[in-house]
Amino acid sequence: MKKMDNKGMTLVEMLVSFIILGILLVVAAKVIHSCTEVYYNNRSVSYGIQAAQIVATEIRGEIEDALPLNVYDIDNTSSRGYYIIISDSNHMIEFVGKNGIQKKIYLKQEGTKSVLYEESWQIYDSDTLDAVTGSISAFPEKQIDSSYIGMGYEVKDITFEIFYRNTEESTNPDLQISDCPVLKMHLKVCNNQFDIYECDEYIALYGLYGLQGKYGIDNILNKIQVN
Repeated sequence: MKKMDNKGMTLVEMLVSFIILGILLVVAAKVIHSCTEVYYNNRSVSYGIQAAQIVATEIRGEIEDALPLNVYDIDNTSSRGYYIIISDSNHMIEFVGKNGIQKKIYLKQEGTKSVLYEESWQIYDSDTLDAVTGSISAFPEKQIDSSYIGMGYEVKDITFEIFYRNTEESTNPDLQISDCPVLKMHLKVCNNQFDIYECDEYIALYGLYGLQGKYGIDNILNKIQVN
């Protein structure tokens, strides 16, 4: 009968096995870490896109409906002679929306948080679009804050500017945009967990498009005041 060899592993063999196992564990840990990093980065971008789109959709719909009516002082005493006013270093926009309701959208810092406000008041008659005389009716202000956006996001920064078509950016074939006057809105959102997400939105001023054939786009853009 053949005698069994009961010799175990030598110390050298055990050390080699542990070294190989350690190398495999280190490689596996790095792969898992890289996959986790990619997942969280993708999730951060995905959440940022969702938050930015919530804000952009809300604001874009308001501005697209801007009417070719002059913006008035809040006390309704005098017209400022512009259809759209962008001021406060491009962080505020004011215009007359549908039904003759003048709107003002601006970002305000409140402690450690930033809140996007929308104020509105009835400056023109909703039926005739004649300027309202006497007292005006103000509507409750709207807040676009973290509770509105969700996912803990808030608007960190927002700017508005006229989009000029003779720029290098306007020749980008991927930028599908109509022939009417356009505003460019730069939006920055963030929360405490993920990185800041920034994007550009292009807002076609459909309410002013009908005047373009009569006055020309340059004259329409001259009715937008940028301070």
